[in-house]
Amino acid sequence: IDPLEVIDIDEQQGKALICMTNFTPQFHPRYRFGLPMPGKVREILNSDLERFGGSNQYNAQPLDAEDIPLGGFAQSVEVCVPPLSSVYFEYITGEKQNTLEED
Repeated sequence: IDPLEVIDIDEQQGKALICMTNFTPQFHPRYRFGLPMPGKVREILNSDLERFGGSNQYNAQPLDAEDIPLGGFAQSVEVCVPPLSSVYFEYITGEKQNTLEED
């Protein structure tokens, strides 16, 4: 079973929340999934962090969407998906990308 991702987009704000859940004990160090538009993703919560009793596999830096089509989308991004965990990402698109570094 592959990890499951859900994207909730607020087009007016230019932001979205992505929830990636891995229901298996398999670690995916490089898992790619499609995105509907250019932007960046930044990990904001990871249930696999050491402080939650996990194996501490996480995405340390914001990641850029790439022009690699996948799943019917023109863009995609590659992330680390820890075993038996949920990872939440902030997805910032368009003009709102500039605020990512300011947060």
